[in-house]
Amino acid sequence: MLPTHGKINCQDCFPSGAEWGKTSLQQDNWLIDNNPCSWGGQNPEVLVLGFSKGTNQNSKLQSSDFNSIPYSGFRHRLSKVLDRLNLLNSGEVVDTLIHGEDNSRFHFASLVRCSLSVKDEHSGKYLKSGNIIARSARDSNSQSAIDKCTRKFLGAIPKKTKVVVLLSNDDGYVDACYEQFRNLYPGLKRINPVAYADQERTWVHVIHPAGTTGHHFNDWLDMAVGKQAHKRDWALEALNMTTATMAHGAPAISFDSHVKDEIKEPMLKASRREVHKPECQSYCPNEEAQGRSIVFPVTLSTGALKNSYIPLSSILHLLPNEIIGGSKKS
Repeated sequence: MLPTHGKINCQDCFPSGAEWGKTSLQQDNWLIDNNPCSWGGQNPEVLVLGFSKGTNQNSKLQSSDFNSIPYSGFRHRLSKVLDRLNLLNSGEVVDTLIHGEDNSRFHFASLVRCSLSVKDEHSGKYLKSGNIIARSARDSNSQSAIDKCTRKFLGAIPKKTKVVVLLSNDDGYVDACYEQFRNLYPGLKRINPVAYADQERTWVHVIHPAGTTGHHFNDWLDMAVGKQAHKRDWALEALNMTTATMAHGAPAISFDSHVKDEIKEPMLKASRREVHKPECQSYCPNEEAQGRSIVFPVTLSTGALKNSYIPLSSILHLLPNEIIGGSKKS
């Protein structure tokens, strides 16, 4: 189970003890403030993880309503991200999802439950924004805090939790998180540059909704091409696979918004010809699917159709190693 909604009593990173909201510890260029928190249900369907509470959130810790703290200043943007991933029901926004009821579909927290700051190289001040996420991916001191925190609070995610959304799709951060979680969940495999999965759930990295991401935020939401558009499509591709695997019967092929209807229908008809795999043992997504007709989604873009290829990056981890070859293998 995940932590209960509220303030958390944890002093694991503070050898001399700590008082919540008052104690800080400096480690080289990093400063950690003891104020671990948790919001939402203990047994959610979706887990949303920021990196660490930022300046706005920390300013509210002592003076504001507890439920107003997480994602303060950019909740409307986080709602857009979750909606773009098709994780929100009609009319839902983040404001209505952050509460302490046990039946909450969502749990909101940070990879590091306390607050991390990094010393600015020019001003010497400790900052909770800027390039802190990218720097954390390559610094041993921050990785130590991340390791302790993830092992304690994310080492036994409930089976009901099928999706983990991590805020930031910085390449180095994705790699570092994947390695960290693979230590906790050895069955974890990389699906694509922003997603990984095991038999229980799918983890996707998305654009951070804070205002500091500039035009990259709208690029991720709306652009058809470009680096952030690709990262969005990879995230959607990974989540579509999770949804189809859970549903046992969703169409095996989905399309981006630019594919014409007259192309979609014949392709969908072909995709409904399911293949029975009674020998499926080592690579079925779950035990229920073994010996049954199973369907995995593959997203076809206009470019894929024009160039006569089907991208399989999203389902490679489901295939046995002996049938996968490189460019010079058959």
